[in-house]
Amino acid sequence: MAVGTFSTSLWESAALGRPTYVIEVPGFEETLQDVESGLFRLARTAHDLVPYEVPASRHDIFG
Repeated sequence: MAVGTFSTSLWESAALGRPTYVIEVPGFEETLQDVESGLFRLARTAHDLVPYEVPASRHDIFG
């Protein structure tokens, strides 16, 4: 699992099939397209940090 804002480590985590969460601090806006696609999820509280299956669409992005 990875938690962050706007970092290449978020995309690396998703490429490895790990649940990836974005917190709403300045810069998170850059990840909203990936949140909308289901690649990442927003985490507003610790209760949002639950495992999920990373979509297979990650293969389209990362190969």
